[in-house]
Amino acid sequence: MWIVALGVVALALGLAGLLLAPAMIEARRDAGMLRDSSPEITDEDRILATRGMGALFAVIGALLIGYGLAG
Repeated sequence: MWIVALGVVALALGLAGLLLAPAMIEARRDAGMLRDSSPEITDEDRILATRGMGALFAVIGALLIGYGLAG
C-alpha cells in the first residue's frame, strides 16, 4: 500500500510541476536563485525543463499507483 501512497505523492508533485512551472521560475527569480550569467538559458528553457520533470514525475506516479493497485 505504501507504493500507492508514493505514487500519489509523485503524481501530485508532477502535476504541480506541469501546472505551476512559470510561477516556480518567477519565484526562483524573485528569491535570487537563478543565475543571470548564462544568456543561452532562457526562462522558456527553464519552464520547459520544469514541465519535463513534472511530466516524468506524473508518469512515474501513475505507474506506481497502477503497480500498487494491481499487486
